[in-house]
Amino acid sequence: MGSGINISKIIGYGVLSPPKGVNISKVVGYVVLDTVQLVSIAVTPNTKTLKAGETQQYTATGTYNNSTTQDLTSVCTFTSSDTDVATIASGGLATAVDDGEVTITATYGGVSGTATLDVITLESVYLTPSNTTITEGDTQQYSATGVYSDASEVALAAASCTWASSNTTVATIDSSGFAVSLADGQTTITATYGGISGNTTLTVGAVVVAEVATRLFGIVSFATANTYRDATYLSKRYEFNPNSIGVMQVLATKYPVTVDLVFPDIPYTITTEVTSKKPVRVKGFLMEAVEVRVNPLEGVTAVYLASTMEELPI
Repeated sequence: MGSGINISKIIGYGVLSPPKGVNISKVVGYVVLDTVQLVSIAVTPNTKTLKAGETQQYTATGTYNNSTTQDLTSVCTFTSSDTDVATIASGGLATAVDDGEVTITATYGGVSGTATLDVITLESVYLTPSNTTITEGDTQQYSATGVYSDASEVALAAASCTWASSNTTVATIDSSGFAVSLADGQTTITATYGGISGNTTLTVGAVVVAEVATRLFGIVSFATANTYRDATYLSKRYEFNPNSIGVMQVLATKYPVTVDLVFPDIPYTITTEVTSKKPVRVKGFLMEAVEVRVNPLEGVTAVYLASTMEELPI
């Protein structure tokens, strides 16, 4: 055989037989076959994060010792290191099951490749806007956001959530998270996604935001809408007189603001629409216990009540 031939690589050789009658036997050719071997398998995607219930198709690509590659997905054996976290079918389709991390392995011909799969689960849902107040007949569009086990937040498709109102006489809500108010009161709006629920309170109508001391007028201030902060009461007392005149000033970021002074012990209500921060005179200013109701609440920072302009603090 020719020099330089590695005999261990000769798979076979041919012997050319001479014509009949010719007494010669000689090797005139040989075939050398280099064995092509699989050296590695790459599994893609190499790293992936899925939400529980989602799927991922994996691909296995083999690399040989002659630098060629081949798709081995259909012939590999796929396994998951923890089937409680994720499972994988024979064709490489993985399904996320529960929170955790697994190793996906593809094996063929004694050679293996791996990839990492993280599975996250939904832990909570919150609604936007939160704890709102609207007037009767108004509407409110809600959105839902899911918080996952890796602390990531994902906007949830409204149509994929189940929406509910705890009191449909106060407000209803449709499958897209669109609420319609019907009557004064409160209801709890709930969105459920993947078995996890979040909720918020919807208040309809004018809301009591403060109460002035019995038989005294005062200055009612609010740190934030719907939160009573401070009251400096005037010392004067008043007799009931629906024809008496008082003054009121409302500080707000937007107008008009409707203010109801409700005297439940009489009963009697004074309703005034305030269009600016300029003080207004109110006929029927009374003593007795009074509830101050402001609508809308958003943007209102203070309501000042006094018997004369001089008694207003600003």
